[in-house]
Amino acid sequence: MTEGYGQQRLADAAGYQNGGVGLVTRAVKRLLAVLAVLMLPSAVGAQVVVGRVVDQRTGQGVATAMVRLVDRDGAYRSFVIADSAGTYRLALDEPGEYFLAAERIGYQPVRSPLLAISNPDGVYPIDLEVVAAPVGLPGLTITASQRAAADRKIRLHIGMSPSALRMAPLTRADLAVHLDKARALEDVVRWAHTPSITVVTSIEGPCFQWRSRQCIEVYLDGFHVNPEFVNSVPLDLVESLVIIGPSESITYESGAILLFTSGWFR
Repeated sequence: MTEGYGQQRLADAAGYQNGGVGLVTRAVKRLLAVLAVLMLPSAVGAQVVVGRVVDQRTGQGVATAMVRLVDRDGAYRSFVIADSAGTYRLALDEPGEYFLAAERIGYQPVRSPLLAISNPDGVYPIDLEVVAAPVGLPGLTITASQRAAADRKIRLHIGMSPSALRMAPLTRADLAVHLDKARALEDVVRWAHTPSITVVTSIEGPCFQWRSRQCIEVYLDGFHVNPEFVNSVPLDLVESLVIIGPSESITYESGAILLFTSGWFR
C-alpha cells in the first residue's frame, strides 16, 4: 500500500515561524514520525485535507478557527472556517508543497511543517493544535505608518486608494464597536453607515443588495465567500472591511465587500 502514502518533510525553522510563535503540533509530529501522511480512499477524486483545530491543553475543538493553505512562497491558496467542533475540510487545487496555518483570536497562530502532497487522489488527515494566548484583541492600536502600509496594500489589490471609495473602510477599531452586539457580517453591514446597501436574508445566506438592485459578493483575503458561509466568518480576525460599489474598481467591477485579516497584511 505504499502508493497510499504521501511524503512530507519539515521546512527549516524560519520557514514555518509565524509571528515569532510558530508551533509544530503534536498531531503533525506523530505523522512525521512515520514519514508519511496516511491517505484514505477519496470518493470525489480530489486531494482533500481534513482534521480538527484543537486546544492543546483541553483537547477541545476550537470553533470558527481559520485554516489556510499556504504555498512554500508564502502565498495563500485557499482557506476554510472550522465548524463549531473545530472540524475543517480543505480541498487542494493541485499537488504540491504546502503549509497549513490556523489562527483564532485568543490563541497563538500555528503553522505546520511543509507538507509534500503528491498523490492525485486522497484524503490527508491532519489535526492542528493551538495554544491559548491570554491577550486582548490585537490590532486595536495601530500606528500611522502601519495604517499607511495597510492602505498601500489594499490600493494595490483593488486598483485605487481606499480613501477614494464612496464608503470609508472600517478598521479593526470600527469593527470592535459592533463586536459586542454582533457576530455576523450581515449585522455589521446593517448597523454600520452603509446607506447604499440593504441586507436581505434568504435561505442561501445574506444578500448585500446595492441600491435595491444587484447583490454584491463577499471576499475574505481575496477569496470568494459563498453566501451560506458569510456569517461564519470570525469578525474578530478581520483587520479591515472595505466596501466597493459597482464600477468603483476595475478589479471588482460589480462591487464587493472585502474582508482582510491581519495575516493578509503580513
